[in-house]
Amino acid sequence: MPEQTHDTFEKTILDQSGALITVLNRQGRIVYFNPSCERVSGFSAAEVAGKPFWEVVIAAAQRDSIQAEFGRALQGRFPHHFENTWQARDGTQKRIQWASTALLDDSGSKVEYLIGSGLDISRQSSGELPLLEVLNQVELLTVKLDSNGVIEYCSKHLATLSGHHSDSLVGQKWIERLIPEPQQAPVQQTMQRQLRDDAAPSVDEYPIQCKCGMPRLIRWHTVQRRNAGGAVIGLICFGEDVTEERQHSDEVRLAATVFESTSEAVMICDIQQRIIKANRACQEITGYGIRELIGKRPLFSRIDYNGVDTELDRFFEQARQQGSWQGETWDRRASGEVFPAWLTISTVPDDHGDIAHYVCVFS
Repeated sequence: MPEQTHDTFEKTILDQSGALITVLNRQGRIVYFNPSCERVSGFSAAEVAGKPFWEVVIAAAQRDSIQAEFGRALQGRFPHHFENTWQARDGTQKRIQWASTALLDDSGSKVEYLIGSGLDISRQSSGELPLLEVLNQVELLTVKLDSNGVIEYCSKHLATLSGHHSDSLVGQKWIERLIPEPQQAPVQQTMQRQLRDDAAPSVDEYPIQCKCGMPRLIRWHTVQRRNAGGAVIGLICFGEDVTEERQHSDEVRLAATVFESTSEAVMICDIQQRIIKANRACQEITGYGIRELIGKRPLFSRIDYNGVDTELDRFFEQARQQGSWQGETWDRRASGEVFPAWLTISTVPDDHGDIAHYVCVFS
């Protein structure tokens, strides 16, 4: 691929929050559909993979004109700028401002894939969004392989992430150079499957090894490359780094396991100090079912005849001011039995530092 095309390609694929990224083959079928596309359209990447994009997100009355626009894009100069309207799963209309460019075939003269970067401007005039400035921040992990797994093209972002220069990777074996040894055999099997003549585009997750020694987990969207005769000659993989996403998912699962397995009663309360979640230990200690607890305040069984618990109000106020409160108090079980409890109330802030939830733990 000519160096100029590489540069344009790098500037037109945007992988940041709020930006829509699509990769389409020459038939307009969806190869890559990033999380922002999923959020705006209401469709998952798995649902739309391999489908003509105009059949997924374009209203029937507009499909002919969009197909014609797509045909012009295949023949035109790049970057190509336009606007269209997406119809989301729920029927809402989303106005999208696009800049697109092309990934050319080996001859450098024919468009192999069309890459679009877009912004949802439904609530703004198109002039209010600095699309070209945004597109200058493009980052997409892209590697082009021949049928033997040799790297023919590596995007700058992928090279930077791995700690290499893109030129030093071209001509190297993809698996031997960038895949951690424990994953090399399964990745080789995956590639062999993807190179079969009847293989469909696929989405797989496997890591790349970085020079720093730490692997990065990548979600790869892989499509075949074919020559003029239709024979499979290699693969193109478009990737997104999901390392933090996976770590966050693991942390959430771990927290959920701890939440349910701890012997202490744990209640999560909203900003109004109402219970929105409670664990099994809370049910076992108090004798109240979890459904009975939801919507109530902690220690609700001990309120006075006026429905007031001034002591609990004081506990929450101190937690609000100081970030947490702990001390000895008492509660009443469903059976009527009164028991002492060591209570801790902690605040959980939102992204702006305001209190979003309270966590109450007692034993």
